[in-house]
Amino acid sequence: MKNPLDLPFERKAEISPIPEGKGMKFHGFIEVNLASDNHPDNRIKELLTGNIINEVREELDNDKVTKFTEICRNGQWNYSFDPPRLTLPDDKKYDQGDWTVEDLPPDQKFELYCGEHRVNGAIGADRETLFFAVVSLEDAYWKITNQSVENKQNVVYIKAERTPTQIVMALSKMVEIGKVDVNNEDSIAAALRDLQVKSGEYADYRERLRTEFGATIPIKTYEDNARKAWIAEQYPHITLTTRSKIVPDENKNISISKTFKGGAGTGGLDDSDYDNRLVNEVFDYLINPDIGKVSIFASYRGHRGSKKRLKDIRKRKEHLIKNRLEKICQIADAYRKDKLFTLDDIEWLHLPQADGEDMKKEVRS
Repeated sequence: MKNPLDLPFERKAEISPIPEGKGMKFHGFIEVNLASDNHPDNRIKELLTGNIINEVREELDNDKVTKFTEICRNGQWNYSFDPPRLTLPDDKKYDQGDWTVEDLPPDQKFELYCGEHRVNGAIGADRETLFFAVVSLEDAYWKITNQSVENKQNVVYIKAERTPTQIVMALSKMVEIGKVDVNNEDSIAAALRDLQVKSGEYADYRERLRTEFGATIPIKTYEDNARKAWIAEQYPHITLTTRSKIVPDENKNISISKTFKGGAGTGGLDDSDYDNRLVNEVFDYLINPDIGKVSIFASYRGHRGSKKRLKDIRKRKEHLIKNRLEKICQIADAYRKDKLFTLDDIEWLHLPQADGEDMKKEVRS
C-alpha cells in the first residue's frame, strides 16, 4: 500500500481540509523541503535549530514526535485533519491580500505556524518534503488565538492538545501586545471566548492571568487541590472527613470540604445536585451518635467575579440545611402527627417500554 505522504500533490490538495478560523485567511497548499535552517534548500525559518517555534507551547513532547515519526514510516498519515500551516515571514504574515501560493517566488521563505510535532515527526522519519497549508493572520492577536485554538483541536490520532498553562501563555502574550487588559474582566472574557474556553472556566483563567501579572485578584477561586492545601496549611490539626473515611477529633467533631458551582434556582445561587448531596451527607453524619459537630469548609465558583454575588451565595448556603430541615420536619409532622397523607396516597404509573408490554396501557407493579 502506498504511503499517503507519497501521494501526488493534486491528490493531497483534493483530500485535505481548508484551514478555517476567525482572523485567518487561506492562500493555498504547498509542498516544502524540510531541510534544516542552515541548509541551502531550507525554506522554513528556524527549522531544526532546537528552538520551540510555536509561541503558545512551552516545549515539544518528544514522545508525541516519536509517535508521529512512526506514523510517517508505517503509512498512517491522515489527510482528513488540517495539514501543518505556514505563514510568510516577519510582518508579511499579516498580509491578507488576494495573493495565492502561485504568486510566490520558488525560493520563498516561510515560518512554521502550526504542526510542530508533525513536522518534527516527519523529519525524524527522513521525509524530505511535507504538505502544508499557507495562511495569513489579521494581526498578532489572531496569530496567538488561532495558534492556541489549533493546539486545542490537536486531539487526532496522537493527542498533543493544549494545556491550561498554554492557555495562560496565550492570554499573557495578548496582554503583552496590548490586546487584553489584565484589570478588565470583559477584556479577558472576550479573549477567552476567542480561545474557545468554556465559560465555566473563565474565573479560574482570569485568576491565573492576574496572578501572572501581579494584578489584584478580587475573588479567589479554588481548585479542589488548592482548597484542601489551604485547609491543611491553616488548620494542620484537622483531617478532612469523606464519605468513605470518617475522621472525628477528640470531641467527636468532623470537618468536610466542599465546592459549589451555582447556576440553579433563583439568581443562580443554588446547586441542583450538590445541594441535595450535601444535605443528605450532613444529616447522615448528624444522626450518627459517634459524630458531634460538622464543620463545612466551602468555596464557590459561581460568583462571576462579584463580591456581592459571592456574599449572596454564602448566605444562601448558610440557610440551606436549616431550610431543608424545616421542610423535612413539616413533612414528618404532616405524615406522623396530622395524618394528612400516607404512602398509599402515591400512585406510580409506568409508561410501557419493554417487549411484551401493552403499548396503549400503563404498567403497574
